[in-house]
Amino acid sequence: MSKQSNDRMAAKLIMCFVAIAIVCTIVVLVMKMKTGIHTSGTSDSAAASAEVQSAGTAAATGSTAASTAAGTATVSTEGTTLEASNAAVETPATQFDLSTLDNTEEPFGYSTDNLDENNIPTDWKWYYNQWGQFNAMWIGDTTQKVVYLTMDEGFANDLTSTELDILKEKNVKCTFMLTKDFVDGKPDLVQRMIDEGHLLGDHTCTHPKMPEQSIDDQTNEIMGVYNEVYQNYGYQIKLFRFPYGDFSAQSLGLANNLGFKVVFWTYAYNDYDTNNQPDVATSLQQAVDRVHPGAIYLLHANSTTNCAMLGDFIDQVRAKGYEFALIPLDPQYG
Repeated sequence: MSKQSNDRMAAKLIMCFVAIAIVCTIVVLVMKMKTGIHTSGTSDSAAASAEVQSAGTAAATGSTAASTAAGTATVSTEGTTLEASNAAVETPATQFDLSTLDNTEEPFGYSTDNLDENNIPTDWKWYYNQWGQFNAMWIGDTTQKVVYLTMDEGFANDLTSTELDILKEKNVKCTFMLTKDFVDGKPDLVQRMIDEGHLLGDHTCTHPKMPEQSIDDQTNEIMGVYNEVYQNYGYQIKLFRFPYGDFSAQSLGLANNLGFKVVFWTYAYNDYDTNNQPDVATSLQQAVDRVHPGAIYLLHANSTTNCAMLGDFIDQVRAKGYEFALIPLDPQYG
């Protein structure tokens, strides 16, 4: 075979290899395009299917909640999807499967026999060790001489106006836990609380023991107050307190899933019975004696004793070197 023939054959082989390479490249590009289209279509279909399934499940369970234009928060349980209108509260990063959480009712309270050298109740650590995964405040900042004043508004009453006057005079901000009865009955005071820089918390519509209610009913208890306040005042409640302090892991998970921070307390006393009010001087001394870094005081606003001692309580706590602060809204696990 001549050298010329060999050169022509080599050239043909090179051209064949080039052509094969081009064809392979084109095939790879086409496959990638098809894969991308398929993936996008599958994602869109799955999203649409999930949306339809969620709506169908909610309708099938008959769960309802008052709607607002701002959107809904979804709470998933086994076989149930509850949609609670919640413009306010951002969906937390951690969502709990409520069907896996224990609903055993847990009473809350710290023993006065278990106080450390700084007067801090050590029982809070037991609660934290059991339920520390939830967004709940069992105690405040124990590294600072700061206390948190909270007042529960179980029912509409005529004392709150006076208490707001005292707080304004003393330049103290308070966190008010509201029931729907108070929200409906005292709209002027709700507005005043907002205007004067106090925080509002959710204390349910009808003040039930939450673990004894269904998930639907608990959701409505919480969201009923939230929606009423948001729709009428544009205020976004982010704090929640259990009536009686009774909770369960499941009810904590529900509050968490709805985006609320649960607030407990380190000091409370028998001030809630309006027909059997404790002595003012004794109650004042007891409350001041129990102060500690990070103390969360729970006082009932409909108590004549609390109303009478509030100004002196503030003064005497400050005289011990403490200052008052609002409950922090950011997640705090402690």
